[in-house]
Amino acid sequence: MRKIIIILLLFFITLPLMGAEDTWATQLSGYKPLYILTGAGEDQVKIRFSFKFDIFSPYKIGLYFAYSQLLFWDLYEFSSPFTEINFNPDFFWRFQSGDNFANDYVIPFIDYFQVGLWEHISNGMPDTGDENSLSRGLDRQYLQFQASVGSWIKFGLNFKYFYVHYITYNNEPHDNPDIQDYIGSFIARPFIIYYNKELDDTLELYGEFGAGGGANGLDFTNGGFLEIGFKSYKLFSRFRLYAQYYQGYFESILNYDRSAENIIIENGGEETVLPFSFRVGIIFE
Repeated sequence: MRKIIIILLLFFITLPLMGAEDTWATQLSGYKPLYILTGAGEDQVKIRFSFKFDIFSPYKIGLYFAYSQLLFWDLYEFSSPFTEINFNPDFFWRFQSGDNFANDYVIPFIDYFQVGLWEHISNGMPDTGDENSLSRGLDRQYLQFQASVGSWIKFGLNFKYFYVHYITYNNEPHDNPDIQDYIGSFIARPFIIYYNKELDDTLELYGEFGAGGGANGLDFTNGGFLEIGFKSYKLFSRFRLYAQYYQGYFESILNYDRSAENIIIENGGEETVLPFSFRVGIIFE
């Protein structure tokens, strides 16, 4: 109950700071989904916020700086610490179909193309130079596109192919040189969106996955991940109920080499470990 109360308070407190609809459609806008989720058992609260900044707005050059942050909040501990924070700045160029410098040219079935000039992911922990160091990080460049077809039922695919660079510290390899064995080289996200004409609203179901096995690898047994999400109709204008299932690796960069799990403690103190995480909450769009 305490988690649910905190979740609702956080969202309603930050709602006025989000701005009106037209604010998000100008130079500063949303990027990756903003949500706050919680799960059963010894699961942690998972929070993400994200935005992108159009550098040359109102000119439709398509060059952006974006920033996202993913937080894992352990409300079961006495001090309720944030056990992991992932920092994710992103500098990219996007060609948006129907809204671009080429006279708003429309590419059939394509929503956008995107070139990631530089993306960084790290947890901001100091590198102590020993085996107990908690520092994690990577840089990467990527190519990404989204395609979709349909009107009242829309089928789509978002695909991201990336090349990983490993951060060095004092000219020494970082603490996660094997990270690509677990995250591979691509992320694929097929999705279905159902449009309800009477409500003028949508439902969305997606599945996002990647394979391990190193660069261009296809190892789904010893690496990779699967995320399944469902978004409800809108609540309070811009909120939706959101459910997220996650199985596999790289849910956070600290535990990139550990498969996600959910620990449920029974009344007798016995632990049940589920080989996935499942959270529900609210997503802001």
